[in-house]
Amino acid sequence: MAYLGNHSATDSRDRIYSVLGLISEKDRELIGPAEYTTDVAHQFAKLVHSFWHAHKSLDIVCFTHLFCRHAAVSDPGTKDAAPTWTPDWRTTIDFASPVPLMASQSACEQIGNFRPLRSTRWKASYDAPGSRLRKEANVSFSGDLKDLYCDGVILDTIHGLGGLDGQELRCQSFVCSETGHELVQSQREQRSAPRATMLPMDWLESVARSLVIDRQDKYLCFQAPVHYITDFLFLCHACIDGDPVDWSFSTWFEHNRKLLFGTTSLEDLVKQVPTEFTSPPPTLHRPPSHPMHQMNDKLDTFLSRFHDTVRKKARRLMVTEQGYVGVAPCRARPGDVVAILFGCSIPLVLRKQTQDAWWVVGEGFVYGYMNGEVADLVKSGRVVRRRLRLV
Repeated sequence: MAYLGNHSATDSRDRIYSVLGLISEKDRELIGPAEYTTDVAHQFAKLVHSFWHAHKSLDIVCFTHLFCRHAAVSDPGTKDAAPTWTPDWRTTIDFASPVPLMASQSACEQIGNFRPLRSTRWKASYDAPGSRLRKEANVSFSGDLKDLYCDGVILDTIHGLGGLDGQELRCQSFVCSETGHELVQSQREQRSAPRATMLPMDWLESVARSLVIDRQDKYLCFQAPVHYITDFLFLCHACIDGDPVDWSFSTWFEHNRKLLFGTTSLEDLVKQVPTEFTSPPPTLHRPPSHPMHQMNDKLDTFLSRFHDTVRKKARRLMVTEQGYVGVAPCRARPGDVVAILFGCSIPLVLRKQTQDAWWVVGEGFVYGYMNGEVADLVKSGRVVRRRLRLV
């Protein structure tokens, strides 16, 4: 269904039922027989409910990142709107990426992606809650399927978001067309304690890995290699020195050089790190993406992964109040929170709607908290387990 966003349907419920002949027997049982008596939003919410009971996973919620009212070209209004935790498959998107989301990682058997047969093996997986907390998700739904409840933690609040320019950016949201993707930073001072031991290179490693969502390849099979960090530094220095750098990176750097990490801008962090690089230096331009090159995995570079994350997936560099670094949906804004739901492999960016209710904005990546590390924070009491209500 994620690959049919540029198709039409005379009845939106057929967004689900039209694929019944293409899926496994198990998934057909999950969906059930086609029926047209209940409304569209309820049908979509029912799919999330069934997915949870079949797989004990809320990873399907991540598809609201792409398929939701606020991702549409124009505002469809609130009539018959699906809950924000429910992918609204009525949303039209022009691009069908083989790996549209982090939740589509190769390690995820119940979702998967369109990777080639040569990429069937993988060594890396995102599992933000970890195996222990995943067993404590305690997921439930309201009787009318309007609310979803899950145990989890709010990791932190977004403090700053980097900017994006519009060239080759796969964002069609009417929200973003109105507000733009300019660099924004909260006027509140970032807390100092978590940053006390952060050296410039620590910050820059977290930035570099975030910009490729810590993966070497677009199928998200392998962790990003260490040389991606030095490649990132080389490109940053080239931008500062005025060298000819691939437009995709140079325009991004111009939009993000003033983003603050603590009290220091990205540009100043780069200037504090010595420019000692191994020989030969990394290329300043992305390799061609012509089909004849697609079979060569060695063409994965920092630049190609950066382009996939920042342009094709439209992710913005993010820093939180406590100094966590990652990437957020382009529709995120300061004041949104990054939460880890114990039933979902990927952190979610949430927006407070009322005192006890949250909207889902989309997927979030938080460097250092993608593989169960949050369990130690819960055990030590540094974050509080809470019951999260998504509406």
